[in-house]
Order: sequence, then structure tokens, then C-alpha cells
Amino acid sequence: MRKFVAAIISFVLIFSMTSCSKAEPQEIIKSKSESQEVNSKSGPQDIINAVDVYARSVQHLDGERLVNLTKGLDDRASARFKDHLDLSNLKYDDALVKRAFAESITYTIDESSIKVSGKNASCNVTFSIANPDKGPKKLVDNADAYVQRIKDCQEKDTFTLTFAFEKDGGRWLASKDNLDLLEDLYSFLDAIYEFVPNTEKYITGTSWLYSNKGNYENCYVIELDLWFDEHPEAILYYTVSKDGTELYKSNKTSFKDKLFRATFFKDQGAKTTDKGYIETGNYSIKVIRDDGHQVAEESTYVAVDDKKAPPVISKTWKGPSTTISDPSFAPIASTGWWNYDKTLISDGVYAKDTKKIGFAVKLLNSAPDVYYALYFIPGENADIKDLDYSKPVSEGKVSQAIYPDGTSYYNIDYAPQTTELGMYVLFIAKDKAAIKDSPYITAKCKVIDQDSKTFN
Repeated sequence: MRKFVAAIISFVLIFSMTSCSKAEPQEIIKSKSESQEVNSKSGPQDIINAVDVYARSVQHLDGERLVNLTKGLDDRASARFKDHLDLSNLKYDDALVKRAFAESITYTIDESSIKVSGKNASCNVTFSIANPDKGPKKLVDNADAYVQRIKDCQEKDTFTLTFAFEKDGGRWLASKDNLDLLEDLYSFLDAIYEFVPNTEKYITGTSWLYSNKGNYENCYVIELDLWFDEHPEAILYYTVSKDGTELYKSNKTSFKDKLFRATFFKDQGAKTTDKGYIETGNYSIKVIRDDGHQVAEESTYVAVDDKKAPPVISKTWKGPSTTISDPSFAPIASTGWWNYDKTLISDGVYAKDTKKIGFAVKLLNSAPDVYYALYFIPGENADIKDLDYSKPVSEGKVSQAIYPDGTSYYNIDYAPQTTELGMYVLFIAKDKAAIKDSPYITAKCKVIDQDSKTFN
């Protein structure tokens, strides 16, 4: 028997958009001729029964039964064949697809083809199996979609196989050579079906942050933002090239958000002028999946004019009002509350006409993502002892924001529907689980019963 050796093929599947029908029931073509040679001691019906059981076992990938119905297989060949048909140890998507292919198999026994001569017999069986890769093509990015195509598919591949049988005692057993005939029918078993999310189909737009119509002048950092309308799960990285030469390759990151940010600045290898501006040139950023598939590519031109003054941040920021429990988590320069509405009376004290509060951690260089939770305790005499950790008014992941002048921050903003008197308590931690017991930073501010006009 020829060995079944799986040719391991990893690929992103392309499949047919053709709609398809369900598999037909099995058929036995009734004989219109009495010309077949029949053993005098057994009629054709017991051959038909033997063929039907054998074909049904082929259809169901029943390796155990096929081995038992086959004559002359040694233990090693039997074990190898059964293992080839066993889907239980495969990865979930791979097994799901192969099971769907098996379920699409139908067969027809051609009774008129039966030949019996003594202890030997043969019969033609035609198998059909779905082929969703015929016709128009469409990229598949998940196993369930491909399985549905298999189930619905009208396009079929057919194989007419002549099975040989031999009488052994009181029953007909299949020849071991029959197993070689199954190679084409079982070709779906020789591939590994892997599915990678079609990340780019979720992209709603791209933009160069703080650029002037897609180009930069006198900048300390360039940033390409990719916006998604859903949360595709993918492992992404990006490369930065200048005038066709790659300068930087980021680490791979597990991404499942609506915004992917690709930055490039001095600490990442950007060459700069004496004033710190990124050098003039054509810069390109490619965003790539970990399997090498390019998700997006955008280009920008960077110019330098040393006669112009450097850009400034429009926000007004006042200094630290925090307790830093673990300063090692990020390169912190300072911390404090933003004065968006000019209602920050003093550090950590907002007037009652405040519309938006904000907290920032100024960073010296690159820093990891962190998690924050912001709580509100109402009342002029609010006490942190009354804080309910189960009811944050805002929470989520925070990434480092890099501005055109080269400064960078963790920014946390909150605009309540109605500003009430009371205390806001902010925690910044490694993740959500660490908010209560091991935050990196704890910051408090109060909203008091005074109008900002009194102090301005």
C-alpha cells in the first residue's frame, strides 16, 4: 500500500462565492443487465452489501472499520492509515474544515459494474465531494465562513473508483490496494487549514497625526494612525523607511483595538538636525501582520526650515498632584491636572463651572500601555473611604501620546454630563486587576463650590 504522507501546506484560503446545495442521499444504480459474472454460491446482493458498508466507511472517515474490512494489512500499515483519518488531534479550525469536507462526501454504487469470479469481485463506486475553490474567489479569514461554503457548495469533484474484494470465509473483504485509490478523494486531509483575520477590511481610514495635509515640517515625531470600525484580533508590527531604506522595525504587538499607532522619532533611530527636527526626506510606514501580510502602507514628506519657531502644545498644564507608588513602570518626568477650561484654581482643585477634567503623566521616552480607572465620590465632604471600586465613571487602556514638539504623555480626560461637587480619584496600574491593590499612581482632585471667575 502506498503510504499516506501529508504534504503540510499552510495557506490563507481562497474560496468560491458560488452558492451551493446540500449533499444527496446515497444511491445504488440498479442493474439493467444480467451479464455480470456471478459466483454460483453467492449472488450479487451480498457483494452490494459489502461495497455499501465499505463505501459508507470511506465517506465517514471510519479508519477503524476500513481496516477491519480490509484484507492483508499489517499492524503498522493499519495504525498509519487510521491515524491519517483521525481528526481528534488536529487544531480546532483544521479539524472543523476537514470534518465539513468529509460530511460533503456522497457516493453511488454502480451495480451494473459488479464482476464476480470465484472468490474475487469488483465494483465501481463514484464519490463526489464539495470543491468550494471552483468559480469566483474571495478571501476567507475564518473557519466558520469556509465551512459554510463547503456545506452550501454545488461545485463537486467526482471520483469513480473500482474497488476489489476477496471472499474470506463467510464474508467479502476489501483489497488493501483499494486504500491507494482514496488518495485524491482524501486530498483535503493532506493540507493544514489555517485562517488569518483579513485585518485590512476593517480599516476605515488612515492619517498622519499633526501633519499638514499629510506632510510634516519641523517635526520631532511622525505618526501614522490606522482607524478600524471593529476590533480585529491580529499580531501587528510596522517598519519605517526613508527614501527607500528601512530605518526601523517595531516589536510585534497583539492588537485588538480601533486605533493602531505607528510612530517614529529620535529614540527609534530617526536622524535629526541640530535643533532636534527629523531630517528632510520621504518617509514610508508599512503595517504588517506577523505572517508577513502587509495591512497598510502610507508615505509622508518631512521638511525642515530652521528659521521657523518650533511648534508648541496648545494645552495649559499645571504641576504634580499625585502619589507615585511604583516609579519604575515608566520614565516619568512629572504629573499633574490639565487646566482645559481655565477652571483649575490650584493643584488638584477645580471650580464648579469645570466642564472637563484631565490628568497627565509627562514621560521622558517610550513607555508601555497602562490601565486607568477614575472614580467620583459626590459631596463637599467626600472621603476616599467611601470609594466603591466596582463603579468607575471611566476606565480603560492608556497609550503614550507623542506630540509634534517631541514631548509625550499619558493623558486621561473626563467630561461629566453634569459637574457635581465632590472628589475624583484616579488610579493608574499595570492592568484592571491591579487597580485596587497595587496601582502605580493614585491622584485626587476636588470640585468645590466656587466659580472660576472668582479667582481669574
